[in-house]
Amino acid sequence: MLNTIETTATGAGIIHKHIENLLRPGVFKEVYAVTHENLMSRPQHWLEAQIGTTRQSLGDVKWLDARRRWVDKEAGRLAYESVIATQFDYSAVNKADVLNTNLGKVFGQYQHYRFSLANYMKRTVDDGFRQLRAGNINSLETQK
Repeated sequence: MLNTIETTATGAGIIHKHIENLLRPGVFKEVYAVTHENLMSRPQHWLEAQIGTTRQSLGDVKWLDARRRWVDKEAGRLAYESVIATQFDYSAVNKADVLNTNLGKVFGQYQHYRFSLANYMKRTVDDGFRQLRAGNINSLETQK
């Protein structure tokens, strides 16, 4: 009986893992596109502060290139972080040891998501408090 349940749970886990793998590229592309558009529409003074230089000091052509490179990199970083935050890694290496046993595979089939989400939420709260203690009230981590 336990072998049948384990086989069913393993099969369902494989389907779930396959769906997650299919979703990752789409999530990345969507978040990248929206973030890129939002960053490109930010005011020039904000972009200059983020990039660390001014349009006047670089000239128009070099400024546009620097802005494009920074926006591409930042949109990619935020898209990657979004995928990591929402699409957890279900490989055996990333699971708790108890979830890799035969009983763990059966009774803990969907517990990895719960553990990963709780871990993500704890990291988010810790990062926010760390930024608050440093006096960075307007940081992205604090806002989360």
